[in-house]
Amino acid sequence: MGSSADLLKKLQLFIDDKEQLLICCRSECGYALAVKHSQVTSHLRDKHQVTDSNRRGLTRHLTVVYPKGFRNPADLPPRDDGSDAHPQLRVHDGFSCRECTYYTINYPELSKHMSKNHLSGRQASRPRIQDLYDDTVRKDGRIVRPVTGRDAEEHLQSVYKREYERLHAQERLQSNCIETGTQTFVATGPWMERTRWPETYRGARRDILLGLAEMPNLYRSTEDCIIGRGSPDGEGDVVSSWQDERRIAALIPIIDDMLDRCEETVQHTSRVLLCWLRSTKPLCCYPKPFTLVALPQSKRKCRRIFKRFFALLFRAYRMPGDVRRGCTGIRFTKTQLSQLRGLWDHAALVDIERETYGGESSVDEDDDSAADREDDEDGDESSDREDEEDNKGGEDSEDDEDDKDAAYDDESSGGEDGDEDGNTGYASEDEADEGDLDDDESKDENSEASQALGSSRGMDELRELVFQLSMTFSTASFTDGQPSSSLLVYFNGILGFSADAQSFLPARKFTPHLSALIYIQRLLFLEYGLPYRAYPHIGIARRSRFHQHQHFETIRLRYMTTGSPSALEEPQSPRDFGRVMSRTDDPSFLLHWSDDGQVVRHGNHFSLTMKRYRGLASYFLTKAEELCHSLMFDFRPDIDLASLKDDMANTNFGFSFVQHPQNGLADAYLELSSKACKLLFDCAGLMST
Repeated sequence: MGSSADLLKKLQLFIDDKEQLLICCRSECGYALAVKHSQVTSHLRDKHQVTDSNRRGLTRHLTVVYPKGFRNPADLPPRDDGSDAHPQLRVHDGFSCRECTYYTINYPELSKHMSKNHLSGRQASRPRIQDLYDDTVRKDGRIVRPVTGRDAEEHLQSVYKREYERLHAQERLQSNCIETGTQTFVATGPWMERTRWPETYRGARRDILLGLAEMPNLYRSTEDCIIGRGSPDGEGDVVSSWQDERRIAALIPIIDDMLDRCEETVQHTSRVLLCWLRSTKPLCCYPKPFTLVALPQSKRKCRRIFKRFFALLFRAYRMPGDVRRGCTGIRFTKTQLSQLRGLWDHAALVDIERETYGGESSVDEDDDSAADREDDEDGDESSDREDEEDNKGGEDSEDDEDDKDAAYDDESSGGEDGDEDGNTGYASEDEADEGDLDDDESKDENSEASQALGSSRGMDELRELVFQLSMTFSTASFTDGQPSSSLLVYFNGILGFSADAQSFLPARKFTPHLSALIYIQRLLFLEYGLPYRAYPHIGIARRSRFHQHQHFETIRLRYMTTGSPSALEEPQSPRDFGRVMSRTDDPSFLLHWSDDGQVVRHGNHFSLTMKRYRGLASYFLTKAEELCHSLMFDFRPDIDLASLKDDMANTNFGFSFVQHPQNGLADAYLELSSKACKLLFDCAGLMST
């Protein structure tokens, strides 16, 4: 008897005397075995690779020592629901039917049961039966049903809701506790000392500034855009209404049209002038000309950044004045407010919004913006920049614009700059256009043509206003000599915020943003100084045919050279400095080596031994072979690579070594196609019955 127990223990077999079962108690098995004939030895041989010497005599031993025999597991009924798990049998995860006591570990069997017994023969698809069964769960050796039902689901939803509220409150608390003036180690480096971002945005809500500069969602229907989360002390979220978002989104294509017109001017400008456009030195021309970006994706990236600036402008314009000043520090001059208002309420922009989204305009025409109300209410607030500009002379900002227009008129339409016939800077084609307009007005009998003409003129006027607003912020004067007083320079720093607005970008990641803005502003200043076509609505004539360099030089020396107090010159120095500093930036990730130099690690996420690294080539070769066999449908022609022939002198179209008669590969593709159509390779071939 002792030898029998030793044999069974050696083979890891267990006899359940109560149930009269023979169980294979190996950890990877745990099945009850049928003892008829030689099924036990076959199981040990096929499933566990037990040698013949260890299995020899087992069948006779079980027949002689246990004459009563063993029961067939297939004939035994399932164990009672909720019974203790058998210590030697394997416990499986499976499925339980809610309508009856049916259990199975096989999902296809569950589908058949559901279809036959509970769905009247209908197909048991997952959506149809997902409420009719449970995944069984093992717990302390017992098989129990999970807690389900409406009460459990409602309880879980309430728990999830409280957790989401806690997380959102924590996020709002962090966003409202941004301290930009703290002198951390990172904020004391040369890059931060050069940009002075901690001082520039001290006290401002960086999360709101980042939200203001986000691109409008062109597919948002009636969902407000959350600019910044409210604080835990009861302040609500800062939002941009969905009506405003629609109108801002409708403005985006107009910016593209305006920049297309600027690119047209570049294409019709001489190489010498483009070299001066790129130069930042007063008396030295750059040896290479300014060129348009070649790749479409680069063009989209540059324009996207400028569109974000427009989104910031109009979202800030529509914000309540006290919120805008207190949370963002953004202030507008009287001229800027007037141009923002004229562009926002322009009839052509309203028409574009209606055509894009259908129906009436989403913004009430009688609803004055917060900026308009601020314009009326700020008369007694001496601290506001708008009033400071007004108190400095009453007409300073208007005088600045008049000076710019007058300077341009002197450049482009002066008497000495006319052509030989004494014509001014307006080209004859513009005069012809005006004559055509007069003729169209005289033929007002055709109402449709007149309406189309009015729409075209409205769109042209809208593009001119977008260009005028762009130049107003590009040529804005610095207050107290501080570059950050220019909203375009202020926007440059916003592009340097990290995604969570808790820190700033390193130089390597920030300088591409500056390059994009410099590129766009050079386009604008060339259009401002030497426009290829006139801007009749805002009073800018097209370029003169003569003395173009002298015309452009006045603009360039004032706004584009090193040391000029302008929004174009200011980012050029940080960009050059940032390119130098990027060489000393920390790498994107750090690798750590073990003391013995055999293991390299990336934090706690990844480690690689040198032994595995040396096996990398072999791994890829093996995978490539497997992929090749799969693609060839396991077709392996007998090819001796050393005997392959090729004819390098054969220049016939389509010839290769495959067609060489000595290689015998000309018809190999036919055999491969036959295997692809008929062979079963993990699945049916290309042809199936």
